[in-house]
Amino acid sequence: MDTNIETILKNTFNVTDWTIKKPSHGLTKETYIAQSSQLTVFFKFDINIPPLQRVSNLGLAPKLLSSGTHNGRTYIIQEFVKGIYPDRIWINNNLEKLAEFIKTYHTDKELFEILKNNSALDYQQNTEESMRFVTKQLETVKEKIMIKDEVRQGIEKLIKESRTLNPVDLTPTCG
Repeated sequence: MDTNIETILKNTFNVTDWTIKKPSHGLTKETYIAQSSQLTVFFKFDINIPPLQRVSNLGLAPKLLSSGTHNGRTYIIQEFVKGIYPDRIWINNNLEKLAEFIKTYHTDKELFEILKNNSALDYQQNTEESMRFVTKQLETVKEKIMIKDEVRQGIEKLIKESRTLNPVDLTPTCG
């Protein structure tokens, strides 16, 4: 296991008996669950800290306990909240709550300003950047697996038609 994580945790919490493991669910880059006899935390490297801090302050994400840089890499430590991803039934039964949740970060001016400083906020530039990302992902996948013509053509059509979209105000989204 990464001794950097253990060192950071020891220095942050003054606790030495950490067990560190990868989460068993979800999309994980370099994320870990760290547990000691006193607490359990979520640890993640290479994270853009300011937006996560704001989302945490809004109560939309677990509390951010610590953050920083170690060996040139950013990291965060959050309180660990045990749970499961909501299923379709839960989502269907809680659409109003979900809409309020999304509205909270969509309309938060401070979060918008934080994100504005980290990306191109012109609609056209944002769309072009997104399409460059899609094109790059398509090239990466092409090298690894065969892509059906319908899929490739659909993506190419999306890229072409993205140039004709009417501009709208940008808003923070989950990503």
